[in-house]
Amino acid sequence: MDALSQKELDHAENEVNYSIPQKVYWQKLAPWSNSLLSFGQVVKHCYRPFLIMFSIPALFTIAIEYGVVTASDSVVALTVVRDVISTIIVFALQPWVDRVGLNRFYVTLGLITMAIMIGNLLFIYSGKTFRVKPAGRYRHFAA
Repeated sequence: MDALSQKELDHAENEVNYSIPQKVYWQKLAPWSNSLLSFGQVVKHCYRPFLIMFSIPALFTIAIEYGVVTASDSVVALTVVRDVISTIIVFALQPWVDRVGLNRFYVTLGLITMAIMIGNLLFIYSGKTFRVKPAGRYRHFAA
Protein backbone atom coordinates (compact mmCIF):
# COMPACT_ATOMS: atom_id res chain seq x y z
CA MET A 1 0.00 0.00 0.00
CA ASP A 2 2.97 2.30 0.59
CA ALA A 3 4.12 1.85 -3.02
CA LEU A 4 0.94 3.45 -4.36
CA SER A 5 0.45 7.17 -3.98
CA GLN A 6 -2.69 8.64 -2.49
CA LYS A 7 -3.59 10.16 -5.87
CA GLU A 8 -3.61 6.72 -7.47
CA LEU A 9 -5.93 5.43 -4.75
CA ASP A 10 -8.24 8.45 -4.81
CA HIS A 11 -10.74 7.80 -7.59
CA ALA A 12 -12.90 10.79 -6.65
CA GLU A 13 -11.02 13.07 -9.04
CA ASN A 14 -12.67 12.91 -12.45
CA GLU A 15 -11.61 14.99 -15.40
CA VAL A 16 -14.43 15.90 -17.77
CA ASN A 17 -13.66 17.12 -21.28
CA TYR A 18 -16.23 19.86 -21.82
CA SER A 19 -15.15 20.40 -25.45
CA ILE A 20 -17.07 17.27 -26.47
CA PRO A 21 -20.59 18.36 -27.45
CA GLN A 22 -23.34 16.78 -25.39
CA LYS A 23 -26.05 14.87 -27.24
CA VAL A 24 -29.61 16.12 -27.09
CA TYR A 25 -32.26 14.02 -25.37
CA TRP A 26 -33.56 12.31 -28.53
CA GLN A 27 -30.03 11.41 -29.66
CA LYS A 28 -29.41 9.69 -26.33
CA LEU A 29 -32.54 7.56 -26.82
CA ALA A 30 -31.54 6.35 -30.30
CA PRO A 31 -31.19 2.54 -30.47
CA TRP A 32 -28.07 2.98 -32.63
CA SER A 33 -25.88 5.83 -33.77
CA ASN A 34 -22.91 6.52 -35.99
CA SER A 35 -19.46 6.20 -34.52
CA LEU A 36 -16.53 8.51 -35.13
CA LEU A 37 -14.33 5.43 -35.58
CA SER A 38 -13.65 4.15 -39.05
CA PHE A 39 -14.64 0.61 -39.98
CA GLY A 40 -10.98 -0.41 -39.92
CA GLN A 41 -10.60 0.76 -36.34
CA VAL A 42 -13.70 -1.16 -35.28
CA VAL A 43 -12.39 -4.31 -36.98
CA LYS A 44 -9.04 -3.80 -35.23
CA HIS A 45 -10.80 -3.92 -31.85
CA CYS A 46 -12.44 -7.20 -32.90
CA TYR A 47 -9.31 -9.12 -33.87
CA ARG A 48 -6.69 -7.66 -31.50
CA PRO A 49 -7.74 -9.73 -28.45
CA PHE A 50 -7.16 -12.87 -30.51
CA LEU A 51 -3.72 -11.63 -31.60
CA ILE A 52 -2.79 -10.99 -27.98
CA MET A 53 -4.12 -14.38 -26.88
CA PHE A 54 -2.30 -16.32 -29.61
CA SER A 55 0.97 -14.36 -29.34
CA ILE A 56 1.44 -14.91 -25.59
CA PRO A 57 1.58 -18.68 -24.92
CA ALA A 58 0.88 -18.40 -21.19
CA LEU A 59 -2.19 -16.26 -21.82
CA PHE A 60 -3.45 -18.70 -24.44
CA THR A 61 -2.97 -21.63 -22.04
CA ILE A 62 -4.80 -19.85 -19.22
CA ALA A 63 -7.64 -18.79 -21.53
CA ILE A 64 -8.15 -22.33 -22.81
CA GLU A 65 -7.75 -24.03 -19.43
CA TYR A 66 -9.77 -21.75 -17.18
CA GLY A 67 -12.18 -20.40 -19.79
CA VAL A 68 -13.59 -23.88 -20.31
CA VAL A 69 -13.80 -24.52 -16.56
CA THR A 70 -15.57 -21.21 -15.92
CA ALA A 71 -17.93 -21.64 -18.85
CA SER A 72 -18.85 -25.21 -17.91
CA ASP A 73 -19.58 -24.26 -14.29
CA SER A 74 -21.70 -21.34 -15.45
CA VAL A 75 -23.69 -23.50 -17.86
CA VAL A 76 -24.35 -26.11 -15.17
CA ALA A 77 -25.49 -23.48 -12.65
CA LEU A 78 -27.69 -21.75 -15.21
CA THR A 79 -29.29 -25.05 -16.26
CA VAL A 80 -29.98 -26.11 -12.67
CA VAL A 81 -31.58 -22.76 -11.77
CA ARG A 82 -33.67 -22.76 -14.96
CA ASP A 83 -34.88 -26.31 -14.33
CA VAL A 84 -35.71 -25.60 -10.67
CA ILE A 85 -37.77 -22.56 -11.65
CA SER A 86 -39.54 -24.55 -14.38
CA THR A 87 -40.34 -27.38 -11.97
CA ILE A 88 -41.76 -24.97 -9.39
CA ILE A 89 -43.94 -23.32 -12.02
CA VAL A 90 -45.21 -26.65 -13.40
CA PHE A 91 -46.26 -27.96 -9.99
CA ALA A 92 -47.54 -24.67 -8.55
CA LEU A 93 -49.35 -23.25 -11.57
CA GLN A 94 -52.49 -25.39 -11.70
CA PRO A 95 -53.26 -25.33 -7.95
CA TRP A 96 -52.72 -21.56 -8.01
CA VAL A 97 -55.14 -21.09 -10.93
CA ASP A 98 -57.71 -23.42 -9.30
CA ARG A 99 -57.53 -21.52 -6.01
CA VAL A 100 -57.75 -17.88 -7.19
CA GLY A 101 -59.24 -18.15 -10.67
CA LEU A 102 -57.75 -17.30 -14.02
CA ASN A 103 -58.44 -13.56 -13.86
CA ARG A 104 -56.76 -13.00 -10.49
CA PHE A 105 -53.94 -15.33 -11.49
CA TYR A 106 -53.06 -13.10 -14.45
CA VAL A 107 -53.33 -9.96 -12.33
CA THR A 108 -51.05 -11.44 -9.67
CA LEU A 109 -48.56 -12.70 -12.24
CA GLY A 110 -48.54 -9.25 -13.85
CA LEU A 111 -47.87 -7.59 -10.49
CA ILE A 112 -45.01 -10.00 -9.76
CA THR A 113 -43.53 -9.29 -13.18
CA MET A 114 -43.91 -5.54 -12.64
CA ALA A 115 -42.12 -5.80 -9.27
CA ILE A 116 -39.22 -7.58 -10.96
CA MET A 117 -39.05 -4.94 -13.69
CA ILE A 118 -39.14 -2.12 -11.12
CA GLY A 119 -36.21 -3.84 -9.42
CA ASN A 120 -34.35 -3.73 -12.73
CA LEU A 121 -35.10 -0.01 -13.06
CA LEU A 122 -33.79 0.50 -9.53
CA PHE A 123 -30.49 -1.09 -10.53
CA ILE A 124 -30.34 0.91 -13.76
CA TYR A 125 -30.81 4.26 -12.01
CA SER A 126 -28.98 3.54 -8.73
CA GLY A 127 -26.43 0.98 -9.85
CA LYS A 128 -23.50 3.38 -9.66
CA THR A 129 -24.42 4.27 -6.08
CA PHE A 130 -24.57 0.58 -5.20
CA ARG A 131 -21.09 0.10 -6.71
CA VAL A 132 -19.54 3.20 -5.09
CA LYS A 133 -20.58 2.36 -1.52
CA PRO A 134 -18.39 -0.79 -1.15
CA ALA A 135 -15.48 0.73 -3.15
CA GLY A 136 -13.42 1.46 -0.03
CA ARG A 137 -13.77 -2.10 1.18
CA TYR A 138 -12.84 -3.37 -2.30
CA ARG A 139 -9.68 -1.21 -2.34
CA HIS A 140 -8.78 -2.51 1.13
CA PHE A 141 -8.99 -6.15 0.04
CA ALA A 142 -7.41 -5.49 -3.38
CA ALA A 143 -4.27 -3.93 -1.89
